[in-house]
Amino acid sequence: MDDESKTISLLQAAKDNDTKRCKELLDDGADASLAVDEEGMTCLMAAAEHGNADLVSLLLQAGAPWMAQDNEGYTAGMNMRLITHWCV
Repeated sequence: MDDESKTISLLQAAKDNDTKRCKELLDDGADASLAVDEEGMTCLMAAAEHGNADLVSLLLQAGAPWMAQDNEGYTAGMNMRLITHWCV
């Protein structure tokens, strides 16, 4: 799998709330800072929406940008607050 495919797969794994798969992809070279869909959602935003503290931590350690904004101007932190996942 090439690097772009790994990064696309990382975004999908985050949307699927699959921490194990995200870790595998990151270990294999996926770039957490580039995993963004057509709406501007990052892998970190997806993890935040699930309230998955372990996945959020993993992605932050891998370089996922905390303050990246989606196409509507929302960040991962704003998404967590809207979904009310205060434990993350």
